[in-house]
Amino acid sequence: ANGIPDECEPDCNGNGIPDVCDLASGTAQDCNGNGIPDSCDIASGLSTDCDGNGVPDSCDIAAGTAQDCN
Repeated sequence: ANGIPDECEPDCNGNGIPDVCDLASGTAQDCNGNGIPDSCDIASGLSTDCDGNGVPDSCDIAAGTAQDCN
């Protein structure tokens, strides 16, 4: 309902649903709040996911679910 046809909205994961709608519905997560689904951040190299849990490492560290001693 933003006046832009869905097919013209970013859809980084190619599922036919605009990223903003994936995020709003909860079908995609955005732990760092940059408006890009975490899976796309990881796939594009914007974020790393060394343990392969689908959550960017920076978010794991911020949440305390991963340690970063240095």
